[in-house]
Amino acid sequence: MIKKGFTLLEVLISLLILVSAVSIFSSTQLRSVLRILKEKDYLERVFVVKRELINFIEQQKEKEKKLLRTDIENPEMRVVSQITDIDKKSSLKSFADDIKIVKSEGVWNKFGTSYSLPLVTFIKIEEKKSG
Repeated sequence: MIKKGFTLLEVLISLLILVSAVSIFSSTQLRSVLRILKEKDYLERVFVVKRELINFIEQQKEKEKKLLRTDIENPEMRVVSQITDIDKKSSLKSFADDIKIVKSEGVWNKFGTSYSLPLVTFIKIEEKKSG
């Protein structure tokens, strides 16, 4: 009488294949989740720097301020905004009297790595009314 079934070696090889497949799948999933969390954090910081850039431009309408530095607690970062003139050697030199460059840069450290997020836009210079 022949017994039908699997040998111990066949069972161990099938378990090894199963464990390998599950390990590969779970490590891929873990990397995907970590990447999503990193990108979410970066996107939140983009919105923070953009908000600070808009606030800086709004403040320019009220008073003349050349440099503004903001330290933010959540997410922890530093945002520096400033107005610069268009370089006379630039291809935009014909607009130098009408517009200025506004730069905002967010800087933060995460897990020993330093990140920088610069945003640049232009603002129109309001002509001073005489009278």
